[in-house]
Amino acid sequence: MKRRLVGLDYLKVLATLMVLALHVHIYRIDFVQSGKMINVVQYALRLISEGVPLFVITNGFLLFRKEAINVKKVYSKALLYFVLYLVFGTLTILIVNAEEKMTVNAFMAELLSISSGKPYTGSLWFIQSLIAIYLIFPPLHYMYKNNYPVFLSLLKVVLLFSVGLNTVNLIGEIFFRIDADKFSAFAGVTSAFENFDPFRISSFLLFFMLGAYVERNLDKLKAKLGKLWLASALCWAASVFYALTMSRMTIHLLEPDFCYGSVFMVIQVITVFVTFLQIPEKSNLFEKAAGYISSCSLWIYFVHNIVIFLLLSRLPFSSMSQRLIFLAAVFLISLIIASVIHPIEKALSARRGG
Repeated sequence: MKRRLVGLDYLKVLATLMVLALHVHIYRIDFVQSGKMINVVQYALRLISEGVPLFVITNGFLLFRKEAINVKKVYSKALLYFVLYLVFGTLTILIVNAEEKMTVNAFMAELLSISSGKPYTGSLWFIQSLIAIYLIFPPLHYMYKNNYPVFLSLLKVVLLFSVGLNTVNLIGEIFFRIDADKFSAFAGVTSAFENFDPFRISSFLLFFMLGAYVERNLDKLKAKLGKLWLASALCWAASVFYALTMSRMTIHLLEPDFCYGSVFMVIQVITVFVTFLQIPEKSNLFEKAAGYISSCSLWIYFVHNIVIFLLLSRLPFSSMSQRLIFLAAVFLISLIIASVIHPIEKALSARRGG
């Protein structure tokens, strides 16, 4: 049996807090309108506050680490996630719209249109993508264990359509900001390439497969950790410089999600992930707390937006200190709710044998 990697528990706690921080809008990033340096600092912090890629690379690392998998259990878990997606999607929609009279048609329209960016239900895009990954995981695992060169080739294709298309977008953004009318023909470049993309969730799949890559090359990556941190620092600086330049060219804020799936984030996520893997086991109180929070992280993810909605009109939300208090309240209440759900899930999991 492979040893437990306690650093992954700490990493999942960090990723959970990052996700919650974004969803409570803890950062005030519009430096274009304010002209204040504090907003530039918060924008820069926002660029490295992406918890989902950390969750995904962790999931990939742990799943590909298994020597053998039970295909039936993998698909059973995908089915379970789908049921939970429907349950929490329904709960969220009903709670958020409790004061309105929703028709069945209106409810179904909300449920079927859940995607990134939707208020309160939008975070469930993570579960949608996770289910999609689980559906193709068994052949990916077989490929990884039995024909790694083929797996590596597939990873390169995914990298091309994830980081590659993101890079095309970043370059295109420069031309649009210089002269949107003159370079309007470039607007369709990315969509044209996307027509050839075999993976509609290529960025998500990339981080999942990178978990396998790290698992296979962990010793090499540990040996290069100093260089990785230098590269990460340079990537962060480059992404901040790019965002500041693009935003000030047209006096219009560049949304920070440009960095998702970029080469900047890939290097940063690998660096942080490998660093946390080196945290030694100490069996202290912090380690136990991190392990417990880590075990509840999925349930925190499911319930936190409901908690945010219920607390939003009840807690102050203007200064940074108040936003931090709000974040802490959302985290603690979500953890309490998750602590009630988690034992039930464990019992059901034990009954079905895994």
